[in-house]
Amino acid sequence: PTGLFDHIAFSCTGLADMRANLAKHGIGYETRIIPRDRQTQLFLHDPDGVAVELNFPPNETTGA
Repeated sequence: PTGLFDHIAFSCTGLADMRANLAKHGIGYETRIIPRDRQTQLFLHDPDGVAVELNFPPNETTGA
């Protein structure tokens, strides 16, 4: 339904703040931790249904 545009990914910092902001606004997301480097990824959808991937560095994964 999003045409040729499936998703977009961003390199981010501030994992704890992002989770708090998403919760504050009632936005659901899925969390994945990449085993090879312990990077945390958050996946959510924008209002048009496009998947958004937020990638956080391994040093922010602790407590994820």
